[in-house]
Amino acid sequence: MIKNRTVVIGAGSGFIGKKICERLKASGSEVLAVSSKDVDLLNPESVAQLKKIIRADDAVVFASAITPDKGKDAATFMKNVTMSVNVATALEQAPCAYFIYISSDAVYADNINPVREDSPCDSGGLYGYMHRARELVLKPSLQKSKIPHLFLRPTAVYGHGDTHNGYGPNRFLRTALQKKNIGLFGGGEEKRDHIYIDDVTQLIELSIAAKKEGILNIATGTSISFYDLAKNIAEMTGGN
Repeated sequence: MIKNRTVVIGAGSGFIGKKICERLKASGSEVLAVSSKDVDLLNPESVAQLKKIIRADDAVVFASAITPDKGKDAATFMKNVTMSVNVATALEQAPCAYFIYISSDAVYADNINPVREDSPCDSGGLYGYMHRARELVLKPSLQKSKIPHLFLRPTAVYGHGDTHNGYGPNRFLRTALQKKNIGLFGGGEEKRDHIYIDDVTQLIELSIAAKKEGILNIATGTSISFYDLAKNIAEMTGGN
């Protein structure tokens, strides 16, 4: 059980945010879930709203983002960065005790397998650049307010409750269970590391309890091609 209250920003429809809340509540920790219905981070008024919510002894987890399945264009990039600007501004005016930002391994170059914390940040798309931009926006405000913080960069997260249906394990499994063919880009030769949602939330809980700081990848360290992934799922479900 975590002593401080944890405020999870992005705990509405967000896959990771919801799961963080479930784990912390199950362990008896005090959790405040903040969804987009409670605070619209795209609205400048969200700064004042967050200031009223966040207490000095809170741990804050920022897990809210517009995911690639809802947009990969420049407008989506700007919306996501705007959200981080409002969070950063609120934290300058209402500091908390500890802060975690859920970033992504998409900040790294696509051809780096496995990724390491010292791998160069050279994303192949706007989604990765967005997360890197958010890290750069948040860091000065966190340092100014002297808030201990951790940027977590998970690999592709899979597990029960994922609503994104992105290219990977969840979509492949749903497709296989419907007795349909699993579609691959090219020959499925692209490799990616995948991490189970329960492992992600456990690491977040441990990080909050220990107030770990810096940058940490959440990864298995082993990448698998999407072809091999699809083949494994087809075998598990009795397909071909």
